[in-house]
Amino acid sequence: MSLLLCGLEDARERGEALAALAARRLPVPRNIHVWLDGHTQRPLLVSIFYDLSGMLDPVIATVAPMLAHTFFASLGLNLEQTE
Repeated sequence: MSLLLCGLEDARERGEALAALAARRLPVPRNIHVWLDGHTQRPLLVSIFYDLSGMLDPVIATVAPMLAHTFFASLGLNLEQTE
């Protein structure tokens, strides 16, 4: 599962996404809100893996960042820009 955070979302939207995961009985890391609040640089791709095979899959490792890049670029966000 991936969260694509562009910096335009608010805490309510993020909470709704995490609640949808919980409603499907997918575990969400306990301190994910604290972690996300502490990592404020955006855009940000956060991937949560539910099994080791997904985390080690080279296709997922390649495609997820590419899709995130395309999504963020469609919003006009410069991924190469640093704070």
